[in-house]
Parts: sequence; C-alpha cells; structure tokens
Amino acid sequence: MFAIYKKEIKSYLNSVIGWLFISLTLFVQGISFLVGNLVSASPYITYALSATMFILLFTVPILTMKTLAEERKLKTDQMILTYPVSIVKVVFGKYLALCTLFLVVSAVTCTYPLILSGYGAVPVKQSLTAIFGVFMYGCALIAIGVFISSITESQVIAAIIGIVTLFVGFIAGDIADALEQKISPLSKVLRVLDLYAPTESCLNGYIELKNVVYYISVIVLFLFFTTQSIQKKKWNFSFKRISDVAFSLGFVAMALVIVIFTNLTVGKLSENNSAATLDMTDEKLYNLSDEMKDYLDGLKNNVSIYLLYNGEKIDSVVEKSLKNIDAYSKHVKVVYKDVTKNPGFYSRYTEEVPNVNSIIVVNDSTNKSKVIDYYDLLETNVDYMSMSTSTEGYDCEEWVATGINYVLSYSNAVVGHVTGHDEKLIDSSFVETIEKQNAKYESINLVNTDIDKDKYQAIILEAPGSDYSKEEADKIIKFIDEGGKVLMLTNGEFFITYEDSRKNEEMVNYESIAKHYGVGVYQGITLELDQSRMYNNPMGILLKDGQGVGDALKNYVLFENSQGLYYMKDDKAYDEEKYRYTSVFETSENALIRSDLAGDTSDFKKEEGDLEGTFPLVVSVEEINPDTKYREYISDEEEVFKGSNLTVVGSAYAFSDYCDDVVAGTNMEFFKNILKRFGIDREQKIDIPTKYVMYKNLTVDNQNVYMLGMFVAVIVPVIILLFGIVKWLRRRRL
Repeated sequence: MFAIYKKEIKSYLNSVIGWLFISLTLFVQGISFLVGNLVSASPYITYALSATMFILLFTVPILTMKTLAEERKLKTDQMILTYPVSIVKVVFGKYLALCTLFLVVSAVTCTYPLILSGYGAVPVKQSLTAIFGVFMYGCALIAIGVFISSITESQVIAAIIGIVTLFVGFIAGDIADALEQKISPLSKVLRVLDLYAPTESCLNGYIELKNVVYYISVIVLFLFFTTQSIQKKKWNFSFKRISDVAFSLGFVAMALVIVIFTNLTVGKLSENNSAATLDMTDEKLYNLSDEMKDYLDGLKNNVSIYLLYNGEKIDSVVEKSLKNIDAYSKHVKVVYKDVTKNPGFYSRYTEEVPNVNSIIVVNDSTNKSKVIDYYDLLETNVDYMSMSTSTEGYDCEEWVATGINYVLSYSNAVVGHVTGHDEKLIDSSFVETIEKQNAKYESINLVNTDIDKDKYQAIILEAPGSDYSKEEADKIIKFIDEGGKVLMLTNGEFFITYEDSRKNEEMVNYESIAKHYGVGVYQGITLELDQSRMYNNPMGILLKDGQGVGDALKNYVLFENSQGLYYMKDDKAYDEEKYRYTSVFETSENALIRSDLAGDTSDFKKEEGDLEGTFPLVVSVEEINPDTKYREYISDEEEVFKGSNLTVVGSAYAFSDYCDDVVAGTNMEFFKNILKRFGIDREQKIDIPTKYVMYKNLTVDNQNVYMLGMFVAVIVPVIILLFGIVKWLRRRRL
C-alpha cells in the first residue's frame, strides 16, 4: 500500500493538478481570511473556513476526476486486479495520497491563528478544532470523488457528477429545512445526506463523537463502493452476470446496514453522554459547570424544560447546555416543541409570544411555570456606531437554575418599583439580577394602588423626575412601618445646571419618606476633593470598605452625581432606640456639598455657600426590635433582617451599567448585598458565572492588513502554483 501511496503522491506532485488544487484552495481561503479576519479585525477564522468548505465542492472533483477514470479509459484499470496487493490497499493508497494534498492546505490554515495572535487574543484551540472539522469534511468529499471517478471513463463527466453530488450534499440541510413542514420523510432523508451539518460542532468549538463517526462512515462507505466498482471487473471473469450483480448488491446492502446501525447507535449514546463531546472552548461552553452540577445534585423533584423552536437551526450553546442538564440529572427532562406544529403551546404558560429558542420551565407536580426568554440567556453588547448587537456570553445555566428554583418553591418574593414620576430606571442588568434571585419585578402606580404588604418583599424607589404626592409618600411610609423594606434612590441631577437648563423641582414629599426616619437629603451635589477617591472629576466618587451591606466588597463602588445625606439628630424622627442607623458609605472629610454647579466646572474649589465635611452617600435604617405581628424576626446577627429597612442611596446612577463596568462589577455586588439583606432568595443561593465567548477585536493597522492579506491570499498561492508549473515543465523536458 505504501508503494501505491508513493506512486500517487509523485504523480500529483509531478503534474500541475495537485499544485493547482492547493494553490486555488489557498487563494480563495486567503481572500476570505483577508476580508473576514484582517479587514474585520475578527479573531475567529470561521469565515475563512466556510469559504474553504464551499470551494472544495469544485476543487475536490477536479482533483479526484482522474484517480480511476483515466485508468478505465486507458484500460489500465484491469492491471489493478493483478497487483500483488489487495484492491482495498490500492484504493486506500490512492485515497491517502489525495488526503495528503488536502493536509497541506490544512497545515497552511493552521498558521492563520498564529498570524492573528500577533494582534490580540485568539481562540487557538477553538480555531484548530474548526480546522480539524473542515479536514474531516474534505476527506469525506475526497472519498466520494474517488468513488465517482471509478464509475466512468470520462474525467469531465466524473468532475461534473462530482460537483453536482457534493453541491447537493452541501445544501441538503437547507432543502430539508424548507421541506420540514411539507414532506417530512424526504426532509429526514436529506438530513442524512447533509455533509455540512456535522462540521458545525467543530466550527463552534467542540468535537462530537457522532459527527466524527459520521464522516468516518462516509469515507469507509464510499471507499468500499469504490472497491466494489473495481471488483466487478474481476467477478466478470468468474461469475455469470446475475450472480455477479447479486453478490455485489449483497455486499453493498450489508455495508449500508452496518453504517446506518453504527451511526444510529453512536448518535443515541451521544445524546445522553457528555463524554461523547470534547469541548475545546476556553470557557467550556458545552460542558456543565461545577456550580450547575452542584445545584442539580440537590434536586429532589421533577421538572420539564420546553425548548421552543420553529424548525430552523437551534442555538447550539443553548441546545447543548440543555442536553447536558437532561443527561446529568434524572429530575430534569428536556422537551423540544416546534411552535409551527404547536402554535398555541406557549399560551398554557404565558400570554406573550416568546422568541424562538426561549425555554419554559415547568414543575411536573404543580404545573407552576416560568418562561425564560431567549435573549435573557445571552449576554449581548450593542455597538452604537453600527447599531449592531453581538453575543458576548451565555447565561443559560444560571437562568435555568433560577427557573427550576422558582417553579419548585412554594412562595416567591415580589419586588415592586414605583412608576409614574419620570423615574431614572435602574439598568436592565440589575433587573435581571432581581429575577435571578427568584423574585418577580413588578411596577406599582401609587396614584390608584395601595401597597399589599403581604405581596411585596421589597419596594424600589427609583430616582424620580417629579415629586410624589403626600398620599403616595404616606403609602411608602406605611409599608415600611409594617415591616417592609425599601431601597430609595435620590436624583441629584437637579443641581447640575448648564446655562439655562436648570430644573427647579423640589422633592418635598419624596424626601419626606427618608425624613420620617430621621435621614435628610442635602439640596446639592456632593464633590469629593480627595484625589484617591475621585473618578474623572469630583462628581465621580469611589468608595470602599463600607459598613453593613457595603462591607467586604472586593473593589470600589462608584457613585456619580450624588446627593449627600445627613442624620436629623435634633428631630424626633431620629430615634436610635427604635432604629439602627448605619452609614454604609461616606465621603472623606474633604468633600463638599454644592447647591448649584452652574458656570465653570473645571476648577472644583470650596466656594461661598458650600458645605464641607464627611457626608454619608448611603444610609441604612433598620428596626432594632421589629414588630413580629408584621414580619417574622430572626435575629440581629442574621444576614437577612426581617424587620423594616430603609436603605437610602444618594446617587441615581449607583445601579447603572456605566458605574458597574467602571469598577468591574462591584456596584452589582453591592446591589446583591442589599437584596440579600432584604431577604430575597434567602432559601437557596444561585450564583453560576456567565460563560463569555467573545474575544475582543484585533488591532491590525491598515499597512499590515494589506501586507498580510497580499502575502496569504496571493503570494503564497502563486509561489506554490509557480513551483508546480516549473516542476512539471522540467519533468516534460526530461
């Protein structure tokens, strides 16, 4: 067999065809690499590999067309029957020679991640996995091309049949999707013929055993067909034609049965076995995290998770995560629901139409459910320059755990937020944090609604743009007096004035809520003059080492445009016997309170009318001896305090993505501490980290873009082709 292999390799390298195959494939791939990676500054080579997979539909048939067709035309194929080696070894030797040529292309492709790594972080393992998948795909195409070459004497016919066959295999999946609803049996057959789909797992960064087995099956099957095509000559010498056909068809049928049985068995085993998947992503996107496994180990009741799809491609990460959960826990069952076949299915659990790839978690015993929208499972980033959205990570596991926890619990917290006053809403990521804590987030309009103290675990007063009425403020005070918990944010933007845009809105009734418990709000903006606590300017204040819910945070908390707070110690509302007052975060002694920032803000020095000193920016007021007729009382030492609690935050932006991003998530950690103190999700902590998938764009200057692009897409393919032509010409002269 090795002699056949050497002979074939020399044959291809001594002719132009082998070098043409390599150079043409690298040229098309290089152009895609230039556009998809260098120009776009993308660290992922999937775009270039997709172009490779397409061009192979044409270059492989041209490469393989002469493998056996030429021998049939010259009648030298009969000599194969007289070789001192078996026909299987002859065919396999020829096949390996062709795969070696494609291996050269793959080896050059392996340098692409290395080239890109010089301009930023690159997912090298994921890229090599994708290259491996494309190599398997190419080897399968070569096996098909070799077989087609064995059934005709014309190289042109072999090339045309090969191109048509491979193209059908390339688009079979798309045709199957189109016929899914109309001709389901034909759709299933086309999915078996889909040569592209098994590569998708590798392109996404993981290797599935069933896909490797599929490509090996295709290779073995078509090489077997090739041997049968050659063997037919031999049988013609020793059998009657009827016996020959029957004998050949028997072998073919047996081979098909073995291949189908093997793929079905491996596919079935792979569905419920995480060991059948090799995850090559850096974040292990396709494996369950240890935190999720620990959570699933604690389940004792059964739940069903319905994945909604519409016959199109399902998000691979979400699908794989759900399959892993299903395989790991005997208490979780994942069911796929095609909404085109079951259009009203979701209406059993929600009135709103969920997006495709959304999931519904259902308690099998009580039928309690939670709908989790697909876009909640994603961590996305919006590019406001191009107005495009990209997926940065997946939060599937934590949302699934939250959903399971919700449907299995007998009672769930509800967090209300007051609306109707042009509030500066906290950002959606903080709302998601509330929902992840197994709580609902509902709006309340106090104009026509009373607060149900038995329903709401806590109320959030987002910084209003207009004042509350006295009746609305009294409803909040009553809720607190009856053991409720309130997070109150003030709006200091009224004191930031530019030219004539000042708003003279007084928050008398709104601030009366804090004053009722002995906490006043300064009418001005807090300026921090201590450089070590300043972010960008004195209005950005970085504070650390707080008290109470601000204790033990890993980093600074950022407060922008904050109002200072103070204790009304001379007022009867300030009652240290009834309430515990905690300055959670406070400024340095060099801070100022300024009532009007109109005019020049470039030089922040103490001016006439400024207050100077240390000012709390966050104050917590808690009952010392809670009235148990309203709320159960645990103890003062517990992290969860069941008496009334008012936490006042002087910054409307404390719980914004902007501030949180600056301090790498510490504002979010502070927010979670408040929720925890309020008793939200105290029964079971769910904290599963997001799996991030996006690498930052590369930094490639224009000069390097075109130099590298020219080298990869033009110079290398041209040198390879010229080398082949020179070698061929020298061979002809000899």
